[in-house]
Amino acid sequence: MLRYLIFLAVIFGVQSALAPFITPCKSGDNDCAIQSAQAAVPIVAPGIPELGIKPLDPLPLRLVKGDSAGLQLTLKDSLVKGMRGCKVEGIRHDLTKKKQSLTIKCTVQLTGDYKLDGQILVLPIRGEGKYVIDILEQFLNSNWRDVMKEVAPPIVYAIVEAVVEGVESIYKAVPAEELSIS
Repeated sequence: MLRYLIFLAVIFGVQSALAPFITPCKSGDNDCAIQSAQAAVPIVAPGIPELGIKPLDPLPLRLVKGDSAGLQLTLKDSLVKGMRGCKVEGIRHDLTKKKQSLTIKCTVQLTGDYKLDGQILVLPIRGEGKYVIDILEQFLNSNWRDVMKEVAPPIVYAIVEAVVEGVESIYKAVPAEELSIS
């Protein structure tokens, strides 16, 4: 469920004194674009203050709330670790809209405080305390799949929002004329 995070960004290849960690690629060279994006992940993940990029690994999430089908979830003072290990799996270009969609696969761990109240199917669920969630390619316990269907969307949204904000910071810091190559 949380296997893929997808975000949109304007990127055609950058070689800049401001962002030397991004290799320029010719338009349509997806292999080059994937390699360039992959090389940038561990550099961008800890944050780059001079480009206005906040840390993504670890990523602090002060408050995440979700309310889905009668299940209320509140996560406080959460910390996401593992974003620097994300693997870029695909890139799609939309030259008309000047956007690019990246598909990345991440194995991350979330820790923090939770409060959960409501029910899933016919089971009442209530609790609060500390939590640790390891998000991998698959969940070993099938019961957790049902729980994650209900609670995952606000967590995924919060993580993707932070990633998009980081990518947007790169594009705000790098002049537009340096965002493409001939």
